[in-house]
Amino acid sequence: MPLHPTAKEYINAMIRTVAVPKMMLCMMLVVCLATFSGCQKEGASTDGPKKTTINESFASGPLTVHVTTDRATLDIAQTVTVQLTARIDNQWAVTFPEMPALLAESEHWNILEVDSLPEKLGDKNQIIQARTYRLEPLSDGELVLPELTFTFRKKSDKDPSKTESQLKTTPVKLTVTTTVGDIGETPRIDDIKGVVELPAPWWPWWVWVSIGGGVILLIALVVWLRGRRRVEKIVRVYRPAHEIALERLQKLIAENLIADKKVKEFYQRISHILRLYIEHRFDLRAPERTTEEFFQETALTHVLNAEQKEKLGDFLNHCDLVKFARYGPTEDEIQKTIEITQDFIETTQVDEKQVEICLN
Repeated sequence: MPLHPTAKEYINAMIRTVAVPKMMLCMMLVVCLATFSGCQKEGASTDGPKKTTINESFASGPLTVHVTTDRATLDIAQTVTVQLTARIDNQWAVTFPEMPALLAESEHWNILEVDSLPEKLGDKNQIIQARTYRLEPLSDGELVLPELTFTFRKKSDKDPSKTESQLKTTPVKLTVTTTVGDIGETPRIDDIKGVVELPAPWWPWWVWVSIGGGVILLIALVVWLRGRRRVEKIVRVYRPAHEIALERLQKLIAENLIADKKVKEFYQRISHILRLYIEHRFDLRAPERTTEEFFQETALTHVLNAEQKEKLGDFLNHCDLVKFARYGPTEDEIQKTIEITQDFIETTQVDEKQVEICLN
């Protein structure tokens, strides 16, 4: 290894001025070489900067798409801003993907804000369109922004299907960290601090009491005056529980959610209708409890017979499969669900179980 120039000058000067034993001279030479070689290694680090943002580009024909984020790593309490920018020739039109629907399917992100930026004219007679989304993570770890599909076509074509094309991006990964330690870690509890005396108040205590009492009296006076101006008459109406449940069921069927492919919402609402009816009819608190907790309670009561418990169990378990396990029911299963709900209400109805409805 060549000797550093500064080390050479330093050793030559010592040899010229002082008679140094050979052994000491060798030791000093080793120390100098180690020092200067260490400095060279330290300055020769090739580690590059960590990636703090994401900027991906995708192109297809006249369309170029940029996917950017303001950060690549975030804490679970933070948010990330994602911007989709499309550059396309002005003779073409582009359609952005439906980000809310895509992120709702992933169940890892929640959209807080959506903003469409003003359209601009870029170089080479291109149109620039952009949208931003502010997202919050719902879990930690390696979370993925799903594949996005942009559709573009020529504006002049009367039949868009002839020139319609698609550009698909690749999924973008972001790292979400959390400040919460592992479950197995023993929490560290700091000792309490000593007693700290509060500073003396500027005003005597009775001044604050007088001000607080005056504010309370003023609020009470305002409430009393407003109450004198308008007195609402509450009319209480009582109707049988089965009539209300059947009306809600017919209204749900009329909304035709199945045709709109809102199967999960349909099962959530029909399950809630039957649970409310069970609470009003049998005084069982079904809406606030899980299916397992509800069956544990019904097992200890005799308000339902064995056949009713079996039908109700099959119904609620089927609804849970659709709501939580993403099970896709067939048309026959959906129709059977409606028939089971209607049959259970009609076979257990009694006029004595009334539900109070308040009308203002």
